[in-house]
Amino acid sequence: MMRRVLCWFCAFASLTLAAQDFSYLHIRPAASGERIVSIEDATFGRGIRPEAKRFGWKDDATLRYYDREGVHLVPLEGGEESLEPAAASAARPAGFPKGAEGFVSAGGRTAYSLDGSVYVDSLCIAKGAPGIVYGTSVSRNEFGINGGLFWSDGGERLAFYRKDETRVTDFPLLDIKTRTGSLKTVKYPMNGMASEHITLGVWDASTQSVVWIEPTDFDDERYLTCV
Repeated sequence: MMRRVLCWFCAFASLTLAAQDFSYLHIRPAASGERIVSIEDATFGRGIRPEAKRFGWKDDATLRYYDREGVHLVPLEGGEESLEPAAASAARPAGFPKGAEGFVSAGGRTAYSLDGSVYVDSLCIAKGAPGIVYGTSVSRNEFGINGGLFWSDGGERLAFYRKDETRVTDFPLLDIKTRTGSLKTVKYPMNGMASEHITLGVWDASTQSVVWIEPTDFDDERYLTCV
């Protein structure tokens, strides 16, 4: 059976301009009552940004999507939606190195990022370098991007982001936590200047190898979402 393609555009059913002076909006969410926010709040996204969700297919008859609550399974031919709750905490499990983050587990394996590299248990599958970071969130969390490590259902494959910031300029930030203040340098793509380049790799547990996705749409500064 041919797979259906699904895109998630917005969490709201409608956004309606509700004043001649453009001072506020009526917002009618899909599952709750009407509320009113100011144009200023709407402009800056204060409290009305749609929650990021990732969608996919469990099989030809079951839609699967992920949010903060966990994994939702929705039968398309009737029946009730089920929920597999998310893990209670993403804190560092015992036995893993200090500084490790982004823990995700499946199929008895645990993946995490450490110093710009990606590990599955104790195996390093992608080694970071200056300006090259693996396994973390990319594109400044735009378009619902949240996290950089994604297991397949059974834990046989792991998708992860590679972020190339070598072309991005350094930007100084003042750290006020030190006694006299000190500068901390981060990578920040200023408007009109070079941005990070994002690619997506898929590690296969059976072959211990990585295949790189090669999208052909847009240019090298594209977004890669809905992993």
